[in-house]
Amino acid sequence: MKAAILTGLREMKIEERPDPKPGRGEVLIRVRAVGVCGSDVHYYWSGGIGIHKVEYPMILGHEGVGEIVEVGEGVTSLQVGQRVAIEPGKACGKCRWCREGRYNLCVDMTFMGTPPVDGCFCEYVAWPQEFVFPLPDNVSYEEASLLEPLAVGVYSTDMAGVRMGESVAVLGCATIGLITLMCARRAGAGLCLVSDRIPERLELARRLGADVAVNFEERNFADEVKNHTDGEGADIVFEAAGHPSSFLQTVELVRKAGRIILIGICREDVINFDFGMARRKEVTIKSVRRYRHVFPRAISLLASGTFDVKPIITHQFDIERINEAFELVHDCKDGVVKAVIRI
Repeated sequence: MKAAILTGLREMKIEERPDPKPGRGEVLIRVRAVGVCGSDVHYYWSGGIGIHKVEYPMILGHEGVGEIVEVGEGVTSLQVGQRVAIEPGKACGKCRWCREGRYNLCVDMTFMGTPPVDGCFCEYVAWPQEFVFPLPDNVSYEEASLLEPLAVGVYSTDMAGVRMGESVAVLGCATIGLITLMCARRAGAGLCLVSDRIPERLELARRLGADVAVNFEERNFADEVKNHTDGEGADIVFEAAGHPSSFLQTVELVRKAGRIILIGICREDVINFDFGMARRKEVTIKSVRRYRHVFPRAISLLASGTFDVKPIITHQFDIERINEAFELVHDCKDGVVKAVIRI
């Protein structure tokens, strides 16, 4: 099969690899589209995120969708020819966290495209049937490639417990931030404020439901939040930028007894945080570890037309141009939000 192999920093090469074979309980998927995630770009550009260090060569990618071309022994829920989405985390099903239903915290998790596990920037992948979900015919492969970040947004707003009419502030208007905005709106959020530094992303945020979109290089986002909330701050603050400065700002933006939901992934594991202010405000702080039990709901949201994610897909590339796609996403040029690789 054809695969994009990460061979060093900022270098992927298209090479031939043996086709995988589905094991017991697995299906073989002909991959059709894969979204480029910020974590992919971290691995490509820096060679690691926190404790996860790239072991070259490897295949990145975890936002994959495609078509089943073969089923392994014991597969009962899927069949050849089905269009499917891949939930990229394969849990062990045996540890304490899996038994408690919190399989996103599995101690033996295998996650596509996270070192040392190969991902799906390739033509074929074999994956367990319990983490593969049929796609309705009215959802395109390109749209479906956003299911993984949509799962993050659904899970994050569930975790926040968004109530009707509550005010929400979102830091970062890349894919996760925009999808979180959409999920918060659907959950009943009232006033929605967002910040970013890229004009095209801010304009898209307005189209997707933001009442106030602030370029933080031009205006102070904390002042804007306070001005629109009678000086109190937002009921809920979502950090979706993955930058130390925005993590620190969450405490300033949230009201007393409000909630902070930390979604973004920083390159650094240890960052500054004003815990004194958080304590004085009696803030609830929750961190997001991927998601669990939400892929079917995310698929339903796309299939029902509740969410139109097409505006978020700003760029598409054939796999031969994958380096170009990664450089574009890293540099945040040409108004890029989500780049999708066609395979």
